[in-house]
Amino acid sequence: MAAVQALENGRLEFVERPIPAPARGEVLIRVHCSPVNPADRMQIAGAYVRRRDPPFTPGLVGVGTVVEARRAGLAGRLVAGRRVVFAPGPDREGVWAQFAIAPVSYCLPLANDLSDTDGVNLLANATTIFGLLDRANSAKAKAVVLTGAGGEIGKLLNRAARQRGVTMINVVRREEQAEALRRNGCEHIVVSDIDDFQVRLGTLARGLGATLAFDAIAGEMTRRLLAALPDGSEVVVFGRLSGDDVGFDGFETLVGRRQKLSGFDVNVWLGSLSTLAVLRVAKKAAALLRKGEGTQVQHRVGLADLVARYDELQRDQTSGKTILFPNGDPWPDRMLSSVRQKA
Repeated sequence: MAAVQALENGRLEFVERPIPAPARGEVLIRVHCSPVNPADRMQIAGAYVRRRDPPFTPGLVGVGTVVEARRAGLAGRLVAGRRVVFAPGPDREGVWAQFAIAPVSYCLPLANDLSDTDGVNLLANATTIFGLLDRANSAKAKAVVLTGAGGEIGKLLNRAARQRGVTMINVVRREEQAEALRRNGCEHIVVSDIDDFQVRLGTLARGLGATLAFDAIAGEMTRRLLAALPDGSEVVVFGRLSGDDVGFDGFETLVGRRQKLSGFDVNVWLGSLSTLAVLRVAKKAAALLRKGEGTQVQHRVGLADLVARYDELQRDQTSGKTILFPNGDPWPDRMLSSVRQKA
């Protein structure tokens, strides 16, 4: 089979290797598609929370058809031959290949009315949304600040937050991103690339009672959030789009102003839930995706294309996703939404 392999210094190469054999509790999946998410880019660059030593195959989530499940027990029989969204699990080869292995417990069947490119969000952005809202509910937050709000996470979180009565304060980098959010009905938006950003954010946060922030950027942005929010606030870091480490005066911030800094990992959160609770989250995530306009895709590439164009494809990450199709892109998503794809 063909696959992508990550090398030193964030480089990729196209390779051929044998199709892997699933162990007990695992299934073999013919991969339909996989997104090139920020977490994937961080893993390739060696900056992800779970580091892998190269060479390794990237890809943290995918959609595909289960083609072998003989050693996965009853759960395997339930997903055999079905289209699933799946994750390879920690410290395993990723899904940027024509075939991939996944623990059966990391596979969720997809409804026929969800396209492949929407389905990959069930174990990525859409599930993350409900994990973050669970944190907001635990904190009894009525208003929350979100950085990196111009991307898909921002669109989904604003939509879900409205349904729960949570007010979102959206932080974006550029005015055109702010305008796009306004067109989607978002009211409270602050552009970070302005001189008085912290003053404006602080005024808005105090006015709306926001003492919780979800930070997808990290680095300098985390320090700016802690400085802008009211005393006693908490910043939850769930991404590192800046590629930088967090740095701030810990004594003054954490002791003097009683600020809190914590993190969120969607895989750890899902692992803390029961199987029934995970299925409930997946159902709610699917419903959230159905209410939207579908995943915005700007690049559809094969394995060799991804390797050749990887640097180019990273230049604009706000206009839509890059979706990898390891076995080819056979038909438009409007057909995938009503036709179950076969292996």
